[in-house]
Amino acid sequence: MFRLLSSKKVAPSRAKSRSKKTKPEVIDVEEEDKNKTLMIDMHSTLVDPGPDLVMCDEGHRIKNSGAAICQALKSIKTRRRVV
Repeated sequence: MFRLLSSKKVAPSRAKSRSKKTKPEVIDVEEEDKNKTLMIDMHSTLVDPGPDLVMCDEGHRIKNSGAAICQALKSIKTRRRVV
């Protein structure tokens, strides 16, 4: 959950369907802006000051430096990390 909330992506991309008939999609610009500012605030709150201590139970997933969980852990500004 932390990885999803602390990532800088605003919204997950939707899978495109292969159907020939497409329905028009209504996009609320105000709602999109509100969601974007909310995600930016969440990211800065979770990552920038960072928690005092980070404990990671599944350390074997961190060995791959390209993994999303590893990137999320690297972005946390904290003094103590326990794996």
